[in-house]
Amino acid sequence: TMHLCLLLPAGCVLLVMLPTAYAECPGSPSYVHAACEMAVKFSDSCESVHQEITTRVNQQGLTWADPHNNGTYSVTSETKNRLELSRLTGDKMYTDLMIFAFLDTPIGGGIVEAC
Repeated sequence: TMHLCLLLPAGCVLLVMLPTAYAECPGSPSYVHAACEMAVKFSDSCESVHQEITTRVNQQGLTWADPHNNGTYSVTSETKNRLELSRLTGDKMYTDLMIFAFLDTPIGGGIVEAC
């Protein structure tokens, strides 16, 4: 799958087709469930954003806590360009699954597609 992204370097408009790094959202075994998809462009490197996410997961209960009802995050799969997480809600009733796909841009910074 390809997504069209609009990159705006210093007033110029550059349209590029970027390959989607994940094939599908993680889904749920539940018939009724919440879902969300987003793409976020940032000026930091994908490596530093990836590291920030994994650092927060690893620092739960020490220097970081989930601000929404203190859920518990776990890394379920990790590569350089993809990070899969699960989050057990604070009341331990629900599990959220997430995929973050990282793509460095040719003008610096990166894009993460999350689902």
